[in-house]
Amino acid sequence: PTSNGNQTICVGQTLPNLSVAVGSNTTVDWYSAASSGTLLQTGNTNYTPTAAGTYYAQARNTINNCTSSSRTAVSLTINALPTIAVASTNCSTDLLTYTATISTNGTITTTTGGTISGNTVINIPANTSITVTTTLAGCTNSIVVNAPVCICPAVPSPTSNGNQTICVGQTLPNL
Repeated sequence: PTSNGNQTICVGQTLPNLSVAVGSNTTVDWYSAASSGTLLQTGNTNYTPTAAGTYYAQARNTINNCTSSSRTAVSLTINALPTIAVASTNCSTDLLTYTATISTNGTITTTTGGTISGNTVINIPANTSITVTTTLAGCTNSIVVNAPVCICPAVPSPTSNGNQTICVGQTLPNL
């Protein structure tokens, strides 16, 4: 058989068919190994595996049951999703924006607000939650970054240095 190509998917995606092409009056038997091995499926050019791995297709003539001299390998690779977590959020000193630092083994590719700068999203408008998406080996993962509460810090009230008393005609003191 001639392979129609190896398949690569991301964790959580539907398992695809592996397929091969054969000539007329020919069908395919799928095996777990290049020789011997377990017969997985008979009579179909498509095979849907249950896990990542390499599977082997052997052509079989439907008239005389003669088989191909070798098996064709077809592989399924399942890539992990990138890890992603919010490491920290920090309000700007003017409290109008905030910055989110993202912990990921991928690359931040998109955000619904702010500007990407390495593993940090800067200039996010205050009180605005955003979604950050990372990519690794063609797989994506997203996380919602909830806006931190950016409020003025407690500022103590001023304390009096005492009341002032003067006589008429004296220079006015500072309070």
